[in-house]
Amino acid sequence: MHKILFVLILCSLSVTAFSQPRQYKNTTRPDSVGYYMSDDKTMAYNESSAKFVRLLIKTDSNMLRVNDYYMDGTPRLVAKTTVDSINFFPGARGICYEYYPNGKRKSIRNFNKGVVIGDMVNYYSNGGLHTIENYSKQGIYLKQCLDTVGNVLTDNGNGKWIRVNEDNLNDRMTGSVINGKEDGPWKLYVADTTYTIVYKQGEIISGKEFLKIKESVFGKVDVSPSFPGGEAKFFNFIAQNVKYPEMGRENNVQGKVILTFIIEKDGTITDIKVVRGIGRSFEQEAIRVISKSPKWMPGLINGRPVRVQYSVPINFSIKREQ
Repeated sequence: MHKILFVLILCSLSVTAFSQPRQYKNTTRPDSVGYYMSDDKTMAYNESSAKFVRLLIKTDSNMLRVNDYYMDGTPRLVAKTTVDSINFFPGARGICYEYYPNGKRKSIRNFNKGVVIGDMVNYYSNGGLHTIENYSKQGIYLKQCLDTVGNVLTDNGNGKWIRVNEDNLNDRMTGSVINGKEDGPWKLYVADTTYTIVYKQGEIISGKEFLKIKESVFGKVDVSPSFPGGEAKFFNFIAQNVKYPEMGRENNVQGKVILTFIIEKDGTITDIKVVRGIGRSFEQEAIRVISKSPKWMPGLINGRPVRVQYSVPINFSIKREQ
């Protein structure tokens, strides 16, 4: 069933670069919009560079169902939202299921108006239970943690905790948990380097090395950054502010400029760089427009704002009068 649906998706989506949301319609899913995605917040440049496909499917209850599929058709994510945007998390409602590429369940989260509430359950890629964390207005309570073979390390908020990066198992973090919070010295392992961070009931109280690391730019976050009003507003902002370089218009130059930039913890944009360009004047114009952006809602990890790298293609095309 998933393989058949996936073939229909790929047949219906354009394989050209995206500069704005592109609708997916066919006789089987006329109520759907599909996107090639490189990660949870970024549309892929084309099919060959995509990591997965995201479908937003309208339902009868003014909600949208979100279905992600890896490029081989394996389910990646199932969720519901009120936001018609590739960054659906600000409008997420109800239970969200995530899966590893091998088909094993990765996590179960429950959302209320875009905020995780209640227990979040995480699994190892081998299918074993990893952690249970409780989210509430009081913060995050670390309830239970197990190792990869099922041994209980933390129970009822007390014990040893292991955080792992499933995309790079050389990156991990371990330490003690007391009353559901990080407490005492923790070790952060990044490649061949070890950093020491000291916590007191969830708050960092020392760790010079960590103060440098915690300003790192994250690619994967719990909640992706979002433009005020959502993705459609972001593309409207670009369309209303971009000015076609006169020299480019005279010489019929068209194409896409792809930028990356950092969304800081306060929502401001910094470090704008050109990944792919079509000429200096176009690149300067794309940078100028993005630099005018209002503040974004920052990305979050464990409920805390972090710096996130974002990328966007800006399309320059000349409309011909009929």
